[in-house]
Amino acid sequence: MQKKKYTDLSVPQLKKLQKVFLGIFLGLVILWIIVLSMMYYNGKSFATFIAVAVATLIPNFINILNISNQIKQKEKEL
Repeated sequence: MQKKKYTDLSVPQLKKLQKVFLGIFLGLVILWIIVLSMMYYNGKSFATFIAVAVATLIPNFINILNISNQIKQKEKEL
C-alpha cells in the first residue's frame, strides 16, 4: 500500500490523523515522565534520558504541526 501525503488527504482524515498523533505524543510524554521520575528517585544520572526523551518527542510534534498547517490551508481553500 502506498503512503498518502498530507496534501492528498481530506480534512476529516487529517483531523483523525492529528488525533492519532496527539494520542501517541501524549503517551510518549507520560512514558518519559515515568521513566525520568524513576531515574531521579533511584539517584541515576538521567541527563541521557532527557536527551532521548526530547529526541523521541520532536518528530511527533513536527508531524502534529504539519497536519495542523495542512488543515488550516485546506479549510482556507474552502
